[in-house]
Amino acid sequence: MSYEGAVRVAELKTRGERFARIRDSVNAGKAEIVVTDYLKPDLDEIWGVLPDRMVRPFARWAERRWPHGRPTVGQHVRITTVSGFLRVWLLARLKPLRGISYRAREEHARIGRWLEAVRICAAWDAALAVETARAAQLVKGYGDVRRRMLTVHEQIVAAAVGAGRLEAGRGEGFAVSTALAARLRALVLAGPDGEAQVSAVATATLAKLEAGDARGALEPISAR
Repeated sequence: MSYEGAVRVAELKTRGERFARIRDSVNAGKAEIVVTDYLKPDLDEIWGVLPDRMVRPFARWAERRWPHGRPTVGQHVRITTVSGFLRVWLLARLKPLRGISYRAREEHARIGRWLEAVRICAAWDAALAVETARAAQLVKGYGDVRRRMLTVHEQIVAAAVGAGRLEAGRGEGFAVSTALAARLRALVLAGPDGEAQVSAVATATLAKLEAGDARGALEPISAR
């Protein structure tokens, strides 16, 4: 699991190779090219590049104020002009702050929780650990999309560990927890309709396991 913050994006957008690739793709030759980047960072991405201690109180306030999506700042940056290039280039120069930034602290804490879950599952069953690790494939995108994917990722990991813990107590293998993790990931990959089923499928499966009904626990997983 990794992430590309605003600083990394700015670094990629100002590389000479990028402009050469664009020039070649439109057969511009030596003619002047005009490149406009359409950027729409939200509050998390804006202060995510700043030191954690500086912005954490504001970030926590914003999470309470806008729990389902942060305000965005849409902008069109003509990066082939001096002023436009400098705006993005200066952002890329914040790279030394990356290690202490709010975004880095949040992402590394999240990665740490995921790795711990994989470690716990690996102590139980290799196949379950693999499926738990694969859940990280879902974390992608920017802004609201990334926040949504992070939510379902954490739901899947929590469900896998929860189901695994219940099966570990029974000592009859980890078929249900492994199948559950795989099924939840497949639902998310299937699109928004499948993504909306993740919570219900996880809850139903865990309820069956808690009741000692391993066979019944497979029903919500196999249902289409």
